[in-house]
Order: sequence, then C-alpha cells, then structure tokens
Amino acid sequence: MGRGITRRARSVCDRGGTRSNLVSLWETRGETLKIDERISETTLTVPALLASQGQPVLDTSEVRWFATGPLPDDVVAWFARQKSIAAVEERCDTYLLRGIEGTGVKYRNQRVLEVKLCHSADANLDLGNGLSAPVLRWLKWRPAELDATWSASGTRRVDVHKVVLTSSFASIDGSVAPHALPGIASVPACKIELAAVEVGDVVAWTLGLEASGPVEARRRVLLDSWRFIAGERPPSCNGSGGRLDVSAAYPDWLERLRSNRLAG
Repeated sequence: MGRGITRRARSVCDRGGTRSNLVSLWETRGETLKIDERISETTLTVPALLASQGQPVLDTSEVRWFATGPLPDDVVAWFARQKSIAAVEERCDTYLLRGIEGTGVKYRNQRVLEVKLCHSADANLDLGNGLSAPVLRWLKWRPAELDATWSASGTRRVDVHKVVLTSSFASIDGSVAPHALPGIASVPACKIELAAVEVGDVVAWTLGLEASGPVEARRRVLLDSWRFIAGERPPSCNGSGGRLDVSAAYPDWLERLRSNRLAG
C-alpha cells in the first residue's frame, strides 16, 4: 500500500505543483473513510516583532518519528479504525534546505510558503513500545515572507510526496475525545498524523503528534490522545521491518537523508 498511495502524491508534483483536491475516499479493509474538512490549526496572537507584518503565528508542541520502507498495511488498518474523525490528504511539499538546525521552510502544496522555528526542546515524551522523543515547541508562520537567505544559491529544494491520514482530539472538561481541532487557544488539542512519504527513490513513513492550546497542558493532551488512539500495541511500529527509529522533524530528517547519501 505504501508505494501505491504515494504514487498518487508523486503525480501532484509531476503536474507542476497544481494542488490536488483532498482524496474523497480512503479504502481500508473494505471500509470508506470520509474526509473531515473542519480540521484546522490554532491561530494565536502575533509576536510583537512581527505585528507590523500582520502575520498569524501557530504555536505548537510536537513529536515525530520516521521509518524506512513502505507504510505497512496493518499500521494503516490500525490507524484507520478512527474512521469517524479521519481526514486524508495527498500533496507535494517543497522544502528549502540550508542545513540550519531548528528551522523549517517549505512550500505547502508547492504554493503556500511556511516558515517554522524551533522555540525550545522539552524532556522526552515516552509513548511506550520504544517510542520516545523530545517534545519540540515550534513557532510557525503561514503565509510567510521569504528571506533573502533562502533565495541564495546554496539553498536546496527537495520535493516530498505525501499521503497523510490525520485524526484530531480535544480536551474538554479534562477528558480527551475525538474532535475537530477547536481553533481556540485556551483549549488543549492534538493532531495525530500517519503519512506515507517518498523523496526521490526513498520510500518511508512517519508518525507525528502535534499539540496546541495552553503550553502547560500540551504534554498531557499528547499522552492522552495517543492512549485513546493506540489501544493495543500499534502493529509494526516497532518491528524489525519499518521500525520507527528516527526521531526528527521533516527538515532534519531530510538533512539526514542527504548526509547518508554522501557518506554512502
């Protein structure tokens, strides 16, 4: 399934960056998962230094892992049982890389410029079954202004083909439940993403959790949302094939791919 679903995302890039519509149906185990287009991210107040530009900033806390190889069918089936709140999107994002740690610059769907900066790194979040990673707090601008640094000749442009399955949760009265992200800064919320990825001839998949809302409540909503969706041990997430053994944000993972190629 991994190569099949990413092949559609690859065609999005090959068409010159034309944004594809959200996939209307996702077939898993004979069940149809309908798209929930209500899912959005929490928009917070713009920092003072950027207020004059009128740019909204997204403030999130995240963990992410990558695994080499196609996205296993049993992992898709495990995740897709949350069909009532599943959203599916296929797209091609173009990342601009300059080897600057803690910085991410990309064109979402090759159209909308996004910039993210790592604000801080918190202690590891342990989800069990070997999934542990530091919680990174990110500030994001969308749309953003492209600084001259990223137009320099040393900038590398990398197309990343993705098919993304997302579930979202919110903490209401102290209890986490499936819910479209509320877009309210005072409400703790979490988005969990499973994606099949292709970069050139590299096939991989990724699992990411992203929390918004009050900073002090984010670790709890990350854990509670994971526990809600995980149930029994997620299949293949820690198996010998396709192990989620790399903890990194997309830009850092892409830099690692390049370093591994050069070393090889």
